[in-house]
Amino acid sequence: MNAVPFVIERDDFCFEFLDDDTSGIVPHYHGNRLMKDEYIDGEISRDVCRTFPHHFLFRHKDNGCQNILESVLRKISDDYFGLGYCQGMNYVVGAIMIALVDPELNGYYSDNDTDELQKQIKTYLQESCFMCRIDWDDISTQMYETTAAVIERLQLVRLWGYGFPDIPMYVYVLRKFIK
Repeated sequence: MNAVPFVIERDDFCFEFLDDDTSGIVPHYHGNRLMKDEYIDGEISRDVCRTFPHHFLFRHKDNGCQNILESVLRKISDDYFGLGYCQGMNYVVGAIMIALVDPELNGYYSDNDTDELQKQIKTYLQESCFMCRIDWDDISTQMYETTAAVIERLQLVRLWGYGFPDIPMYVYVLRKFIK
């Protein structure tokens, strides 16, 4: 981290409500979320539906995994206020979720797979109660902590931040590798 010229830490100006009853008063209140950014929320909602659609975690909205991904992305955009949200973050956080829940990558299938294979996967999930055995609160906490560590350690604020300040460096490195 010492080699990075301008280390960007997590924002220190996040606000928290002291009253636990605030959730009933403030519309769209999510934990310590003080303000709702319609633009960022819209971007996150649209991107979550597009994240790894061929994995069973994200294939159907009703299993709740898309909601967990969306809440983690919103928390990250709130805690890293200067970063906000950048398209592509959904794939990083989604990959972390898949690594935690399905490390052997057994849950991928494509539209070209036979109906029989899709039925086998659905039966496997229902019979083993795979989704029931997972502590989703623990998974979402691990997803958030891992993503926050990656953002801070790799200084992804400089890559994903406004104006993409490190893009010229990455383009230069890519050109050197291609050459």
